[in-house]
Amino acid sequence: MRARTSSAATSTPVAIDVSSIPSFRRRITLDLNGVERDKALDEVVKKGGFQLVYANGVVPAAGRVQLKAENITIAAALTEVLFDAG
Repeated sequence: MRARTSSAATSTPVAIDVSSIPSFRRRITLDLNGVERDKALDEVVKKGGFQLVYANGVVPAAGRVQLKAENITIAAALTEVLFDAG
């Protein structure tokens, strides 16, 4: 899985290989029942034990997330939370 991010200095998209980030392979359990997207991201970060920095203009907080999963990778959880985010 490849993801795109942007450099803070240039705002130019930069491709990253998420399989090269060991913490994205960590597995967590989530029970998100209609929570706002930003709160869902907070929960993934809390359960995953990592830090995530994003811009509200790039990842809109609006939108509700419905996700109940056991033993899901952080990469998969982020994909589900961010799917259709904009």
